[in-house]
Amino acid sequence: MKITYISHSGFAIELEKTVLLFDYFKGVLPDFAKEKTIYVFASHKHPDHFNPQIFELTKKYANIRFFLSRDIRIDAHKKIKYGISDQLFDKIIFLDSDKEYAYYFEEYLAESLQPITVRTLKSTDEGVAFAVTCENENIYHAGDLNWWHWNGETKGYNRNMEVNYKREVNLLRDMKIPFSVAFLPLDSRLEDAYGFGMRYFMEQISVDVIFPMHLWEDYACIDRFKEENQDLKVEKIISLKKDNMQFMI
Repeated sequence: MKITYISHSGFAIELEKTVLLFDYFKGVLPDFAKEKTIYVFASHKHPDHFNPQIFELTKKYANIRFFLSRDIRIDAHKKIKYGISDQLFDKIIFLDSDKEYAYYFEEYLAESLQPITVRTLKSTDEGVAFAVTCENENIYHAGDLNWWHWNGETKGYNRNMEVNYKREVNLLRDMKIPFSVAFLPLDSRLEDAYGFGMRYFMEQISVDVIFPMHLWEDYACIDRFKEENQDLKVEKIISLKKDNMQFMI
């Protein structure tokens, strides 16, 4: 698979017949083959994870669907604001947390859309995280599901955050899905707690390759995490340096 780090938490994953685009916020999108199925994901409503410009992709790609967390509410006013026609709105699937959605029905096959299974986890912030199976590849994108331990918060808040994060990761662990790739927050704004979420995920989940994200352009924290966690298999973590980097996995 070909993976493009677009910016922040935005990634494009190109498979043989399918493209998965996660949490586009800003930056230059690659050009995809017109015959491929394009699945566009937005994990929640925060503007660094959801940009309504994604709907412009329908002008370029025919075989496209949008998987949006249900907290992204698109009412009649938003449809006008975003330029969403009734035909386009029918291409949007709103997802709840802790659910499994399997799309391989006759209407998908009739429209030349590749089968896909999407499982969701409940974020510790807003919206959902995604566990996606497509073309025999298992891909995880955390959105804002993370162990958000803020030094300025109360002990009770941080304890609840730990419990809630571990609960969702443990649910994912119990699914026993071997992931090809995972996209995980590594946010240095959390100071000494910046790596809590990634470390726990790596201890619990089988994954071949990890892309840090939600870095706010502080790429140095990737090497810092690797240096401070030598007991883990840190060689599987990709060291990002700038936007629009591409990788063959």
